[in-house]
Amino acid sequence: MAVYNASIPPKYNLTNVRSPVVIMVGRGDKLATIKNAALRNQLPNVKQFVVLPRTEANHLDFIWGRTMADYLYPYILKALGY
Repeated sequence: MAVYNASIPPKYNLTNVRSPVVIMVGRGDKLATIKNAALRNQLPNVKQFVVLPRTEANHLDFIWGRTMADYLYPYILKALGY
């Protein structure tokens, strides 16, 4: 991490994020947990915070989940205004 002259990057001030943000998390996600999504309290422009009601939803389902057209896409379309 030669750019930062440290082994970890410095903390980023999330209050500098001005674009609208939608956070979606799966109940079964062990990588990005609901607790981790607490960063929403640091972001000034969170438009939606969604915990998918399906208990099996995990991190990889957001990319490769075969049933996400039923469980995830409706939330994405709503966030986009459709």
